[in-house]
Amino acid sequence: MEYYQIKSKDLQGVDVSKEITLKEYGFGYHVLPRKGIYRFYIADDVSIENDQYFYWDQLELPLDVKIEEEFNFIDVEDVANSMGIDPSSWLSLSAPEKLHSGILYYGVGNF
Repeated sequence: MEYYQIKSKDLQGVDVSKEITLKEYGFGYHVLPRKGIYRFYIADDVSIENDQYFYWDQLELPLDVKIEEEFNFIDVEDVANSMGIDPSSWLSLSAPEKLHSGILYYGVGNF
């Protein structure tokens, strides 16, 4: 998927700017309550040019997803420690925050 194919309306992410959250951070998402899903856009790590991402994979997960169960290789303690928080605090984060921190820790290729 290319940048222009991702709708700007209601896009959420690391930054309020669609361009920055996708091209610089490589992560954004839509909450789709009618479908009961998150639609995540995760940068393809081989699409980096000039420190910006250009292609994204799309991942859809239910709104009640537990990232640590969906991706059972995630070591909660290790990921939490990498963020400077305790495991119980990490478990209380939203699914998008957990997914983004997991991507930062393990690399995009694992998701």
